[in-house]
This record gives sequence, C-alpha cells and structure tokens, in this order.
Amino acid sequence: MYDEICSLLVMEVNVSETGDPVEIASAEKEVFCRVYSANEREKTYASTRGKKAEIVVELPDRIDYNEEQFIRWRGRIYEVLDAKWNDVSDSIKLVVSRWDYR
Repeated sequence: MYDEICSLLVMEVNVSETGDPVEIASAEKEVFCRVYSANEREKTYASTRGKKAEIVVELPDRIDYNEEQFIRWRGRIYEVLDAKWNDVSDSIKLVVSRWDYR
C-alpha cells in the first residue's frame, strides 16, 4: 500500500551573501509512495559512490518520476542515487541518501 507522501524536487543551490549554500526548490511535485530500508546490495552500490543508501522510496507509477534528483520526505531532503523500474507493475524504486550540500 502506498500510504506515504513525498515530494519530488528539482533543486538549485545558490550561495548567500555570507557564502553559505542555500537550497531552492525550483519545482516540487507531491506523490504517493511506500518507504522502506535499503538492502545490502543497494547499500554496497551507494558506498561505491561515496554515499550511504538509507531508504528506498517506491512510487506506484514510473510516469510520476521525471528524473528528479531530490526527494523531500518527512521534512528531510534525500538525493536519488539509483532508479529501478519494474516492468510488470510500472512502479519505480528510488534508492536515496540523505542530502548534505556542504
């Protein structure tokens, strides 16, 4: 059951007058999703990229995903590391890592 809501984000990072990075969501779309822990394979893949796969966000229909690179879920922003399509059900799984822009 897709009982969670997340936002797919297109993000831009600008620098403030003090030199600090400031994130700006230039586009945001809310979608239903299912969220669960990343498995060992997903964690290993992420570690080869210097990232830590924390969760997997599954969307019921891959048409909702337009290669957005960020997700907001429960107030936190995550970076999409990998996207896996399911040809049978048309769902898509997004492996994500907590985003730290510094």
